[in-house]
Amino acid sequence: MTRFSGSNFRTALQPRSVAKYAFQLAIIGIGYFALANATSALAAFYSSAIPVWPASGVALAGVLVCGLRVWPAILVAAFAAALPAGFPDAGAADSAT
Repeated sequence: MTRFSGSNFRTALQPRSVAKYAFQLAIIGIGYFALANATSALAAFYSSAIPVWPASGVALAGVLVCGLRVWPAILVAAFAAALPAGFPDAGAADSAT
């Protein structure tokens, strides 16, 4: 006996469910990316620390509503939002001492 019964497995692979899943990933990813960039831009204007990260609220809502299967969208959006910040320079840290 397999884990998936025949009818449930065929239902899960229907094109409509794939399109719905791709739409969910796109909405959550775009929402996370937009809020992360907006919050980063707000942090550039005001030098105080931001106590709330609204993008994490979008991620949490997406996981609670759609389940853990939306984690790829959150991962890609978080990575893409962090790219403009650049990578820390290890040489600058060494020369500061």
